[in-house]
Amino acid sequence: MGAKTTSAAETGGERNAVYSYMDAARFVLAAVVAFAHAWHLTIADYHGDAPLWAKIGYFVAGFSHAAVILFFVLSGYWIARSVEQRLERGWSWKEYLSGRLTRIWIVLIPALLIGGSLDLIGTFWLRTPTHLGLTNTYVLRTDVAANLAWPVWIGNLFFLQDTLVHPLGTNGPLWSLAWEWWFYLWYPALILLWRTRRPAPVLIAMAIFFWYPSVLLGFVCWLLGTLVRVVERKGIAQAVLCRRVTLGATGVLGLAILAWERTAPLPGWEFPVALSFAAFLAALLAMRPAFPRALTGLAHYGSRASFSLYVTHFPVLAMIAGIEVGAVREEPSMTSLLFVCLGFLAALFFAYGFSMLTEANTGRVRKWLAGRRRPAP
Repeated sequence: MGAKTTSAAETGGERNAVYSYMDAARFVLAAVVAFAHAWHLTIADYHGDAPLWAKIGYFVAGFSHAAVILFFVLSGYWIARSVEQRLERGWSWKEYLSGRLTRIWIVLIPALLIGGSLDLIGTFWLRTPTHLGLTNTYVLRTDVAANLAWPVWIGNLFFLQDTLVHPLGTNGPLWSLAWEWWFYLWYPALILLWRTRRPAPVLIAMAIFFWYPSVLLGFVCWLLGTLVRVVERKGIAQAVLCRRVTLGATGVLGLAILAWERTAPLPGWEFPVALSFAAFLAALLAMRPAFPRALTGLAHYGSRASFSLYVTHFPVLAMIAGIEVGAVREEPSMTSLLFVCLGFLAALFFAYGFSMLTEANTGRVRKWLAGRRRPAP
C-alpha cells in the first residue's frame, strides 16, 4: 500500500468528487489492515463457540490482504495519470524517480527509524511475548530479532523486502511497498517500450516473476487500475447506458466476490476481486456522483495520512499488544475488544500526527530539491 502520486481531491485545479471517494477508500482500506492486525495481535484464533460480535470481528479482520489488493488498483490508476502527464511534458526518468522517491522516503525513512526503535525496545529491553513470538499469531510468525539486523534496514530502505531481505522487525506490511516500487518502475518502462520500441534496463527485473509468481499476480491486479484510467480517458464507460445500474451492479458484484473470498477462496482470488473493484471505479468515474459531506473526514484522513497509517501501524500495535497481552492471546471478551479498539485508535492518531511531520511536507521537500538541482545564475 504505497504512496499516492498527487492529491486525489484536486487535479488540474478542478475538483472531482470521485477523487474524494477514492481518498475515503484509501482510509477505509488502510484502516481495515490496521484493525485486522490489532485484532490478531490481541485476540486468540477463531473457534466456533465465539459470540456473534466476535465472529463479526474475525470476519472483518480477514479482509486485510484483500484491502491491499484493492489499494493496488487505486495506486495503478494514480500512477497511470502521473505517467500520462509526464509523457505529455516529455519523459524524464530522473524527474519521475525523484518524485516517487521523495514522496516515499519522506515517510518511509522516519517510519523505519521509529518502527525499528519500537521493535528494538520490545525485543531486547522489554522482551515482550509478542516480540519474542510466544503468542503464535499468524500475522507475526517471524524472527523479529533477526529482522532488525543492519542489512535488513538497508534492504527495506531500497525496497528489497520480501525478496532479498525480510520486512524490518515486526513490520510485515512493508512487503506491499516493495512490490509497488517495482510496479512504479515496470509500468512506465512498458509504456516506453510500446511507444519507442526501446527496452529500459529495469525490465530485466521482471525476471522476478519466475521466482515469485505472486508478484506477477499483484502486478496484474495493479495494472487493472491503469486500465481504469484508459477507460476514463477514452470515455468508454461514459458510452455505457444506464450508468446508475452499471454502478450498482458492479458494486453488488464486488461485494459478492469479497464475501466469496472470505468464505470459499480459490487460488488466484485476488484477480476477480481487483477486476470487480476496477469495474466499480470505472462506473463511478463515469457517473461522478456527489460526495456526501458525512464522509469528508474519511477523505481528509485518506488523502493526508493513509500511507503513514499503513507503514507505521504494525510496530505501534505490536508494542501495545506486547504490553497488554501475555504469552497467550486473549479470548474474545469486552475487555479484549476494548484493548483492540484502544490499540486501533492509538495507531490512527499516531499515524495522523506522524503524517503532519512527513507527508504534509512533501511539497516543501520537492521545492528544496528542485532548488538544489537548479544551476546557479
